[in-house]
Amino acid sequence: MLPDEGTVQVQLVVGGPREEGRRELSVYARGGGSGSWTCHARGVLSVGDEASGSGDLSAWPPVGAETVDFAGTYERLAGIGLAYGSAFRGLRSVWRRGEEVFAEAELPEGASTGRLRMRPALLDVALYAWLACADGAGDGVRLPFVWSGVSLHAAAAAASVVRVRLAPDGDGGLSVAVADAAGMPVVSVDALVMRPVREAEFPVPAGAGESLYRGEWVPAELRV
Repeated sequence: MLPDEGTVQVQLVVGGPREEGRRELSVYARGGGSGSWTCHARGVLSVGDEASGSGDLSAWPPVGAETVDFAGTYERLAGIGLAYGSAFRGLRSVWRRGEEVFAEAELPEGASTGRLRMRPALLDVALYAWLACADGAGDGVRLPFVWSGVSLHAAAAAASVVRVRLAPDGDGGLSVAVADAAGMPVVSVDALVMRPVREAEFPVPAGAGESLYRGEWVPAELRV
């Protein structure tokens, strides 16, 4: 949990190459700039083969899909502890076809993709389509927990507008396909497992929120 005051340091550690060029990746964080590092995530990086992505998103809007009214979704999520700023409010349209969910998302005006080939905030926005179709809050906010088979297909500059397809993978997760405005694959995920999380489960890092300012009593000379 990011504190209202103070800092949280984040460290990404990439290991040396192992079999078939794979590298281990670990994500650590600590609060207040001191103390021990806590590992929050681990993964494996590798160079994959050229792939076309999962799903054809060239036909748009998706044929046979019904429009979903997602008005009030951001307010509903804020009410259960998941409030988003302007950079994460780029959901423009949502459709549903059976168990499949489709969406169109874009970066807000003035936001830059920089040197990134896929801006993380835009990928995060794409997943809101699934939350928009969820029935109520359930047992907590469902957030991404385990990613498997993540592939980056975009070879050029990052897209500011994307098309998304989300579908159950049969094992309790979701398959994710992201394409640009022309339907060309950008990112695909073989399986994404989402887990219910409550706000109380996020501990505030030790030392976070401590101000650099301190109150101090200084004797004053009384003058008449």
